[in-house]
Amino acid sequence: MLPIRSLLLFYFIYYGLALKIIYEARVGERVILDHGPSVRTWKRIRSEEMDEFIKRCPGNEKGAICHGFVDEDGLPASPATSAYVDPDGYLIIEPFVATDAGLYWSPKQIPWMARNIRYKAPSRTFFSLEVKK
Repeated sequence: MLPIRSLLLFYFIYYGLALKIIYEARVGERVILDHGPSVRTWKRIRSEEMDEFIKRCPGNEKGAICHGFVDEDGLPASPATSAYVDPDGYLIIEPFVATDAGLYWSPKQIPWMARNIRYKAPSRTFFSLEVKK
């Protein structure tokens, strides 16, 4: 019975813990979010409760998702955001506008246990991007 409890505890710790970082930005600022170098896809939820995606595409790939956030149907998100994913995996929003506020994360985030300590975001890290007053 003890090994099962230990396994359940490990499962809860691994899958149940998350880190939420509150990031406040002023309208017009440049925002840079970092989950580490291997991240190519970012996801967000704004007030509409709809998932939106953006990714860094290989050189010859074209599409709306490569140049801005899209909804689950692949259509450009509205209102639009001026954003891109740079070669190092950073999500860059420039300029930040009030409608960019929401919850941001990467579905392809590397677990923190496998990363070099210098990277900022552990596994299951969410950025709550908010308007600074």
